[in-house]
Order: sequence, then C-alpha cells, then structure tokens
Amino acid sequence: MNPRPPLPPRRRAGSLRIPSIYVGFGLTWVLLSALWRQGGSFRVDRDALVLTLFVLLSAAVLHLLLRRDEARDEVRHRTLPGPTREDADAALVEALSTARERALLNDAAVASSANGIAILDASGNVVQANAACAAMLRRDAGTLVGLHLESLMEPEPDSAEPGSDLAATPSRREFVVRQGATEVHIHMTCSPIPGPDGTLACTVAVLEDLSERHRQEERIAHLARYDLLTDLPNRQLFIEQARGAIARADRASLQVGILFLDLDHFKHINDSLGHAVGDSVLRATSARLAAQLRPGDVIARFGGDEFVVLLSSIHDSAEAGALAKRLLAVHEEPIAAGGILHHVGVSVGIALFPDDGRDLDDLLQHADLAMYRAKADGRQTMHFFHRHMDELAVRRGSIERALHSALAHDEFRVVFQPQLRLSDGALIGAEALIRWHSRELGEVSPSEFIPVAESLGLIRPVGVQVLSRAARQAAHWDEDGLADLRIAVNLSMAQFRSHDLATELAATVAAAGRSATRVELEITESMLAEDADRAARSLRTLHASGFELAIDDFGTGYSSMFALQRYPLARLKIDRSFVRDVESHASSATIVRATVELAHALGLSVLAEGVETEAQEHFLRDVGCDEVQGFRYARALEVPAFEAWAKRYQARHPGASLVLPEIG
Repeated sequence: MNPRPPLPPRRRAGSLRIPSIYVGFGLTWVLLSALWRQGGSFRVDRDALVLTLFVLLSAAVLHLLLRRDEARDEVRHRTLPGPTREDADAALVEALSTARERALLNDAAVASSANGIAILDASGNVVQANAACAAMLRRDAGTLVGLHLESLMEPEPDSAEPGSDLAATPSRREFVVRQGATEVHIHMTCSPIPGPDGTLACTVAVLEDLSERHRQEERIAHLARYDLLTDLPNRQLFIEQARGAIARADRASLQVGILFLDLDHFKHINDSLGHAVGDSVLRATSARLAAQLRPGDVIARFGGDEFVVLLSSIHDSAEAGALAKRLLAVHEEPIAAGGILHHVGVSVGIALFPDDGRDLDDLLQHADLAMYRAKADGRQTMHFFHRHMDELAVRRGSIERALHSALAHDEFRVVFQPQLRLSDGALIGAEALIRWHSRELGEVSPSEFIPVAESLGLIRPVGVQVLSRAARQAAHWDEDGLADLRIAVNLSMAQFRSHDLATELAATVAAAGRSATRVELEITESMLAEDADRAARSLRTLHASGFELAIDDFGTGYSSMFALQRYPLARLKIDRSFVRDVESHASSATIVRATVELAHALGLSVLAEGVETEAQEHFLRDVGCDEVQGFRYARALEVPAFEAWAKRYQARHPGASLVLPEIG
C-alpha cells in the first residue's frame, strides 16, 4: 500500500475574520459621519441603518461559510489511511521480485546465446560457462568449472598478443580446439571487470565459432589452386610445383619430364552430345590419368581437354616414354558417359629438363609442340620434342603474322587443274586450288598455311574469296567460248560448320555470274564423321541451293560406302594414295575396283585423283572409273597457262592420247 498523501492547502477562515470586522466598522463610521454632518445632531436614518445591518450580516455569513469548508477538509484528511509496516514490506518484496526476474532473464540470455560465454576468476579459471562455450570446447558444461580456459585450446599461429594474460587484460585472440580430425576455430574476446577496490574481480570471455568461415576461406583458397570440374591442380599450382621440382632436380642432377596431353576429337563430343556429357568424359579421363602416375608426380588440367603431367624426377627419357605409353594404353578402353561408350584417344607430347630447356615456360611450349606433332602423326600416339620443331614453330609464327595482312593485300590467287572424262577424253571441269605468295615469306605451301588459317579463324573468308574468283573466272570462260566447265572448290571444316553456309555460298556464286549447278563443293570424310546428323542437314541444304557435292580423298576417313546413302552426293574422288599403288599393290587395286562398283550401285560417279602414268589410266578405264585428274594430264595452272592448255587440248584430233606436253 502507498502512504497517506499530504494534506492539500486549505483556505483559512481566520484570515478573513479581521478584514470582515473592519469592513463593518468602517461602514458604520461612514454612516455616522454622514449623520453628524447633518446639523450636528444624531438622527436615526432608517435606510442607512438597514444598509449598515446588511453589510455586517453579509460579513458574518461569509466568515461562517469559510469555517465550515475548513472543518470539512480536516475531517476528510483524518479519514484517509496512513502508511504501515505492511506497506513497506510489500514494497520491498516487489523490488526483490523485479531484481530476481532481471537476474533470471540475464541468465537465460547467457545460456541461450549462440556465442560461448565464460566467467573467469583472477587466475583465468572457469567459474561459470554456458552451453555454447562447452560445445565449442568439446566438453560437458559441468566439467569446465575450475579448469584454466587457455589450457583447453591451442593458439592459432598468427594469433595476436601471444603470451598475454587472458584474465588480466582486454584481449582478442584466435584459438583452435582439436578432437580427432575435427577442428573448431574460435575467436575469443576477454573483458576484465574490476571490483569495488579496483582489483580484478572477474573476466568475461566471449567465444565465437569461426569454423564455417575457415571452411569457406579454405574452399576459396582450394578453388584458386584446383580445377573446379576435375579437382586436379590448375595451371597456377602446377607451375609452383613444377618450378620446385626443376630446382630440386637441378641440384641432384636428375631429369624432369613434362607431358602435354590433349584428347582426340573431344570437341565432337561437346558439340554433338552437350557439355554435360563432355564434363563426364573429362572427369573420367582425369581419374584414369591420375591412377597411372607414380607417387610424387603431378597431373594438372590446364583448361578444356588439355592436361599436363609433371614427372618430378626421372633418370632418362625411357622412363617418360614408359609412362606416356601407359597413359595411351589406358585410353584404349571406352569411357561410359551419357549412356554411350566413347572411344576417347589422347595425344602426348614430351619435353625433358634440362635437354629440351631449363626454363619451365620453354618446357611447356616444347611439350605442346611435340603434342601437335603427335596429332599430325595420326593421334593416339606420343612424340618427343626435337629441336627442328622450334624451327617449325618459328615458321608457324611467321605465317600467322603474315596471314593477317594477306587478305587485305590480295596476296592469294587461284590456280586450276583440269578434270577429264575417261570415256571420250572430254575436258569437263577444273578444280580450283589456292596459292599464296607472301610479300614477307615468298611462296608458302597450302599444307603450311591452310591449317594455320583454320586455327586463326581466317579460313572462312579465304574460302569465300577462292569460290568467288573461281566462279567469276568460269563465267568469263563461258563468255569467251573456251569451255563450259564444272568448277570444283574445297570446303574447309570451319566453313562446313557455319549455319548460313548455303546462303553465303549461293550469294557468292550468284554475284560472280555463275550458276550454282555448275559449281561442285568438295568435302572430306572427316567432316561427315564429326556429326553425321548435322552433316546430312548441311549437305541437303547445299544440294537444295543447286550445288553438286563430292567426297574428296575418299578412303582415308571414317565413312563407309553404305553410310553415304543418306547424303545427296554426286561424286566420289578416290584418294591419290590408292591410285598410286594400283600397279604394285593388289589390295589398292581391289579397293579402287570395289569403290567404283559400289559407287555406281549408289548412283554416284567416280573421279580418280593423282593419275600419273599410262598404266594407271588403263586400269581406271578398265574398272569403269568415270573421270580423272593428275600430273599425267596437267598440273594446277595459272589462268593464262590453263587457257593455253585448254585450247591445245580441245584442238587435238579425235582418238589422240589424253596427254599433252606440259605448258611452260
């Protein structure tokens, strides 16, 4: 209960008593004075007397009313209850209850805190700890009391303030708690609390679990040094490890091997089946390669389908060659991905320290050159680096630089090789071939610059330029009455992959004034093998645009004769390697004969390339070959020389030999 409230201020009747009396006497005196002045005698004036009596009575009534109000206030105040001991006890109980509730709330907040909280005595021993603190320290809460907190943890090597007294000074430090393979990383903040006398009363330690942050940091650091797809070391980590291995091998007079690996035809898997299947193949490949390595060797993924192996210490090249053979052999077995078995080969290039270079960059470059040589040798093979490859690399670099300006400066030209019909010897066509005379390098062979142009992405504009010039030249020959020739032009792989190829080529031929029906486009078997469905769509589109289609170098690729039924082809060109050996190898003669027979059964005509002798010509005529071209008749000729040859050839008498003297 609350104590009695104070008495409010009261109006005092006595304070008005004297003024009331004086008012009455004053009025009486005024009245009597007025009477006195009227003749000096007192005469009773009834009206004045009544007025005086009224004033006196009013003052008396006012006084009585004020006294009554004062008495009522005193009675009301005496009836209010006053403060008692019970009231004081109740107030004390209420205060204690409030303090207890606050204490319980504080305890609950500490107990439920996600951070660990521990109260330490002046020596750093645990007086009290919450559940989170016990969980971080991997102990039961009841066993922590009395233990020295710092003894339960190991300081991180980079932790600040080493050797500081946890209990005595404010501090921020990091610790680790290990339990088996599990590590808990803790950040602890200590706040000393002084007592009334200024000495240390206790220390509050707040522990924060940083384990998840450490895991994220380790994950980020791992991703910076390891490949995300295969979890192999990436280029950065490989270079660090390789440089260390080279330094150790140099001190021990040992060798280090660098193997550069590239998967064969991997782009076909990605393009035809999608990147998900390609990624599965890469993961399986990396596991196979890693399983073949010796302890201490390193394999890294440099990107795409490129892998590099570090042989940390070898005694001679035979060790490197033996490992390379194992890597080749393990890829003879197909890889299952996307519900399909994939036969994925690998080409390996090898460079050795110190014979092939003392610098890691040189070794990687030389191993890469050797790998490309392995691909050129037929793939699924290995090749050691040799010094002449450096010369080839320098030559390739020169060609790359010169190619960029060759198109702009019109350095390419087109030559023509005649194509003849065997049955009557008629000149029926010409194959357009590209030649390049560089202002910097002189005459450059097509076998040198065409692969480089393909790798640089320049082969498509070069191919369009060749087609345009060949079609325009054929149109001129038509107008001059020289001959109505079918012009054959080779397509590159880059052109064949283009989605708008038919539209582009048809527009090019039309702009040159030539009909597409008199233009033959030659493709290789490897183009068909890369993606048969897409190849079939592209060929049908080209055929619908009016072009004739031929398979060039038939017999050297992957397609079978019966698989060609799905393509709208007009002609097969038998590769010169089979024609060359028809006189000396029965197998080549059998292949040529069977090719001609099966092609005719499919409604295709056959042209034999590389005919050089009369005996070859007689054999081809006997087996029913339709057309020929080769050095026996004419080499690829510049336009003036071709025109001169064509006029002389057409002027020969009927039945004469197909061969004419070479045009000088």
